[in-house]
Amino acid sequence: TDHRILPLSWTRDAYWQAKLLLTTWARGGHNEDEQYVADHLRWLFLRCERPDGRWVRSHYADGRRKDLPLQSDQQLYPLLELADYAVATGRLPGLPAETSWPALVEGAWTAVLESVDEKLGLLRTDENAADDVVTNPYLLSDQVLLWHTATRLAETSALLGLDKGPLQAVASRVHEAFLKHHVIEGPLGHMWAYSINGRGGIERYMDANDLPAALAPLWGFCKPTDEAWRNTVSFAFDRENPGFQLGPMGGLGSRHTPGTWPLGDIVGWIGFGLMAEDETSEAFLERLVETAFSDGMLPEAYDPQGSGSAVRHWFAWPGAALGAILLEHAARD
Repeated sequence: TDHRILPLSWTRDAYWQAKLLLTTWARGGHNEDEQYVADHLRWLFLRCERPDGRWVRSHYADGRRKDLPLQSDQQLYPLLELADYAVATGRLPGLPAETSWPALVEGAWTAVLESVDEKLGLLRTDENAADDVVTNPYLLSDQVLLWHTATRLAETSALLGLDKGPLQAVASRVHEAFLKHHVIEGPLGHMWAYSINGRGGIERYMDANDLPAALAPLWGFCKPTDEAWRNTVSFAFDRENPGFQLGPMGGLGSRHTPGTWPLGDIVGWIGFGLMAEDETSEAFLERLVETAFSDGMLPEAYDPQGSGSAVRHWFAWPGAALGAILLEHAARD
């Protein structure tokens, strides 16, 4: 986030900045790119105050905790960042002699599993990725992210010193539970519920912060031809979605901050691109270029009526996510 307004770190936002650094480093960037991520991982696992093993909503630069509510996705991003670092570099960041990555990862992963409901097999949370209290405790994007993180940890288990089997079991169980509980009927057909309570309560909604939902086919959670996923993406940009913003510059927003969100434009760029709706996908990418500032940074939100006004001009998450995904796509091509 903008360090002049909020001198804090969210593991979610920081993950995408680290992802961009690793992606640029892998494509011939500066050595400092990889070193910054290694330092950040040491800060996450060694400096942040985590008396119960969990990261809180946000931490000060010296590691002190600020906001205490449980955001389950924020427990996953540090582990995912470590797995990404291992894949990109083929090694792990150095640590003091008195600790080890297997022990650190085991402690953090145990804290994650404490929030997985034993009966449902789904990950619960108190707040969503917009820092808002949730209507129901089991969120769409949290389940996709849990599957992705468990899968990535399993893929790097030998380097991390972990047992692959239990990680694969977690991924398999949450995937099965998701298909059982989160697939519902929506205005466009079968779709994914934004949130459920496990007792029949569901919420039809999509938020600009639901980047893991858009990335699900790229990560391998589902195929781009999956009917429920396609309808979920289409619903996100439909008037039926309470998160959709009307206006000449309307699009996917969030209850957290009024307006159209660049993160929502990224969801549209990815989602419609994967559905081979190239014209729509390119329009979202053009919108991102149009709404970027002269230094290339993106805001948190902008006026859907087209006035040009924006909220929080230097919002690192969307710019870093866009850059990382663009570079990875270029690498595959």
